[in-house]
Amino acid sequence: MSPAKKVKAVRHAVKKAAKTSKRRTVKKVKAPRGPLDDYTVDEWCAKRRITKPHFYELMKIGKAPKSMKLKKRRTISPQADAAWQAEREAETAEAEKVAA
Repeated sequence: MSPAKKVKAVRHAVKKAAKTSKRRTVKKVKAPRGPLDDYTVDEWCAKRRITKPHFYELMKIGKAPKSMKLKKRRTISPQADAAWQAEREAETAEAEKVAA
């Protein structure tokens, strides 16, 4: 291989490596959440430390928070989350009264 071809091959390899390294470091930037923004199902599940299958199981039995569906996207408002939490706390207090 001639020296000119070697230089060309090295330059090509360097360009290719630079492109692949750039692709790996680019991250999708999300907009910052405000206190009154709706939660996605993933965000709500992370906040409440439950899995998505458990969320949909709660929906089937009617114990999930009220949610809105816009096309394929489902969101949960902060008010619905607060109401859901109050219902679960009341349910727990009632169960503890009965057990005592």
